[in-house]
Amino acid sequence: MKKIAILFCLLLTGCQVTHIPRTSTSFIIDFAKYSNSGFLFTPDGYSGKFKTIAQISVTIYPAAYQLPSVAAGTAKPPKGYYQVDNYAVEKLDPAYIVDSVYTMAKNMGADCIMNFSIHTVWTKSSPILTGYEVSGFAVKRE
Repeated sequence: MKKIAILFCLLLTGCQVTHIPRTSTSFIIDFAKYSNSGFLFTPDGYSGKFKTIAQISVTIYPAAYQLPSVAAGTAKPPKGYYQVDNYAVEKLDPAYIVDSVYTMAKNMGADCIMNFSIHTVWTKSSPILTGYEVSGFAVKRE
């Protein structure tokens, strides 16, 4: 019985995570192309006169699919994807969602998104995917 208890303890301690390396995530979005076309993104309100267009909230997660033969070490994610466990996950640029929101707002007649914010979000299911959530208030400045 002692041998089984010792073996069980060794098995449990062998599976422990003993080190998690430091990681850092950051992203930069260049708003110059929007500003050059007369469109304003601002995390603050707009103090001038404006016409209300819409409240916007968009969340996007990358595409992902299960890789075949990961255990055999033969599967590799294609270009534009990275691997998480046995999944190929799309590399998602936060500028993509900003472009989407810009196009949406512009098509509705807005030339400004005030109270603009962008946050990183994660799925709650496996595989855990990193996405982006953008929100703001679209207006037409007068």
